[in-house]
Amino acid sequence: MADDHEMRLPRRDETGFTLIELAVVLMVIAVLVVLSVPLYVGYRNRAVDVEAKAEVREALIPVKAYILDGDGTAATMQDGAKQFSPTLVFDAAGVNGVALQEATDGSVCLWKAASTGNVFGIWQASIDTQTLYATVGAVPADCPLIADTAGAGFVTSPW
Repeated sequence: MADDHEMRLPRRDETGFTLIELAVVLMVIAVLVVLSVPLYVGYRNRAVDVEAKAEVREALIPVKAYILDGDGTAATMQDGAKQFSPTLVFDAAGVNGVALQEATDGSVCLWKAASTGNVFGIWQASIDTQTLYATVGAVPADCPLIADTAGAGFVTSPW
């Protein structure tokens, strides 16, 4: 009878994990996943927004160059900016490129829509060096005049 009792109890020199130990490890891994996924999504969204901001800033350079140094022979502002940066891509929606708008006072707006739902805009005066920045939910229909920039959400400090 003593031999039967010894067979039912695990021996202390056996190696391996018990079911409870494996369940605890799986629970710890599950908690880490639950905590890390939202952080990852937040980091990814910030990176997407930074990329959109960089793209609209980079597009401003050839646009300003055309405003200041262009010879005026281009049919549109977009064509003029492409003289200074041929690889620049324009898109009216600001999704596959940068949206470029001209106000009646000669100022320009550049917009870039990020996949996060944010749209980043830069307003540039045509007669001085004033540059304003905005974050909106959609590309507006028109570029505002200088008097209307504050109402359109533009501010002096960059994003």
